[in-house]
Amino acid sequence: MQSGGMAPPDAAEQPAYTLWQLVLYFLRLGTTGFGGPVALAGYMHRDLVERRGWISDGDYKEGMALAQLAPGPMAAQLAIYLGYAHYRILGATLTGVAFVLPSFLVVLALAAGVLAWFWRAPPKWLRQSGVNALAAVQVPAASGLASTLDWSLLTQIGLFFAKAGAFVFGSGLAIVPFLYGGVVTEYQWLNEKQFVDAVAVAMITPGPVVITVGFIGYLVAGLPGACVAALATFLPCYLFTVLPAPYFKKYGKLPAILAFVDGVTAAAVGAITGAVLVLAKRSIVDVPTILLSLGTVALLLKFRKLPEPVIITGAALIGLAVYPVLHH
Repeated sequence: MQSGGMAPPDAAEQPAYTLWQLVLYFLRLGTTGFGGPVALAGYMHRDLVERRGWISDGDYKEGMALAQLAPGPMAAQLAIYLGYAHYRILGATLTGVAFVLPSFLVVLALAAGVLAWFWRAPPKWLRQSGVNALAAVQVPAASGLASTLDWSLLTQIGLFFAKAGAFVFGSGLAIVPFLYGGVVTEYQWLNEKQFVDAVAVAMITPGPVVITVGFIGYLVAGLPGACVAALATFLPCYLFTVLPAPYFKKYGKLPAILAFVDGVTAAAVGAITGAVLVLAKRSIVDVPTILLSLGTVALLLKFRKLPEPVIITGAALIGLAVYPVLHH
């Protein structure tokens, strides 16, 4: 077996696919994969294990177990592990970047576009009401046009999001309460409305939901803030995947490890519940939002596979139609 991180696999272990085929697959999944971490993990199993046969079921299950064991976004960790399975460090690095990069670029475009639109050409009803939270962000700071970087702020952002990536177990919405405590309460980088907007943006973009950190970083410190926040969040999960990966086949099935995974999973369920409460308290504030939330729950109960972006986009369109009527 090879020992080098960047060497190709031995002939005896030569996979049925090239590294670039795997990278292109994760680039496509990161661009078109909606539904959150569980759905993304399901797509990987369907495509790579069942249909293509590139990854063995054993390697996939080991990747899932490690992703549940370590803190950080589960889908990204699974992608990194599957890249590591046959192509080691180089494969893990390229697949991780390919999976995360598309959604990062999408949230950057959304952040820049939303800020520019609200600042330069706010709609009439918005000018009259003055309720838009995103317009409160100073455009020079948020668009990265400042002549000098605020290294103190960027350091704060890096340290905070590194803690988020290194110590928060569970993926998707499990990270929301931690982010809220730091971004809104402790540092007051964003207000509550801006924070809820950032989470909503992550829900309607493909790829890992945790990419909301890029949107938050952009609102706080422009493009440098987005890059620092994303790198600080995803670097720990990358390290927590590639460092134990060589030993996980041997020790991953120990009873103590399995018990730890069970405990972490239960805690993640609690964290996700907390995230729902945090978002609900700040989003459900009147009769229209109550009706929208109840309607969404009813739709999800009836159509369990209804994609989240469809629901959120529909609710957004309803909100745009109803708001001028209620605030004319």
